[in-house]
Amino acid sequence: MRYAIFVLFLLLSTQLYAKSIFSNKTQAQTSQYINTLKDLIVATQKTRGVTLAYINGDEATLLLIHSYSSDTREAISRLKNLSLSKDPEIADKLHKLSISLSKLNKEALKLPPDVVFDRFSNSVAKEMELVKLVEQKNHKKLDKFSQNALNLMINTMLPLTESMGQLRALGTGAAASGAIDSNETESEMLELIQKIKHLQNKLEARTLVLNNNYPDEYDIDVINELEIISYAIDNYIALSKSELLKDNITYSAIRYFEVATSTIGTIIVLFDANNRAIASDADGWF
Repeated sequence: MRYAIFVLFLLLSTQLYAKSIFSNKTQAQTSQYINTLKDLIVATQKTRGVTLAYINGDEATLLLIHSYSSDTREAISRLKNLSLSKDPEIADKLHKLSISLSKLNKEALKLPPDVVFDRFSNSVAKEMELVKLVEQKNHKKLDKFSQNALNLMINTMLPLTESMGQLRALGTGAAASGAIDSNETESEMLELIQKIKHLQNKLEARTLVLNNNYPDEYDIDVINELEIISYAIDNYIALSKSELLKDNITYSAIRYFEVATSTIGTIIVLFDANNRAIASDADGWF
């Protein structure tokens, strides 16, 4: 009997870097909440992009506006029903976010493009603040891999998707109107391109370290996904420079939006892989 217990302990001890012995309810709840918050962020970013397209003349995007704004409401509804929303501070921030986003979705089509961009971007910033709050409240209860993975997801992946989402919104708006509206907007787009490349390099370096330290955590080929991300971002940036940073834009607004969305989707694949690993580790061995 003692020998069997010793063997079991030895087997488990070789896996402790990857998974705790016992289940971790807090970690599971954190994973679920952050996954739903990610859905809210993605929907808000998409709503910003197609709203700018519509305001700048592409009326075909109206149905997409309704669809993506509906996605934001659905994500908020799911968040309110999750266990972590019982925390008073989290609940208060979510409530305020819900009210402001609902108001913005009702007013957006009547606002100037620059105001729409700023207000949606502010909403995304508030959503990211909520992600950080959830992580901070539960950080000490997470296993080491999950702490590192969430840090990567929150401080590198989500900012990268937002920089790309902002470029998508400005680019989609410019394509819809046929021209970039000001030198300031063009400068902002160029700054976003530089920021995207910086965050992409940071993502690659940090992901490789995490993958090397925890080689059995992921259910996807991380190296291959990084290559997919790099290829997609390089093409997206090249497209932005060649088709948008010029006097007369003829490239389709909805096509640009789709290319950008597909590129952002490659990062979401890696984000989701990290979150699945966090959720799986929360199950423990017992």
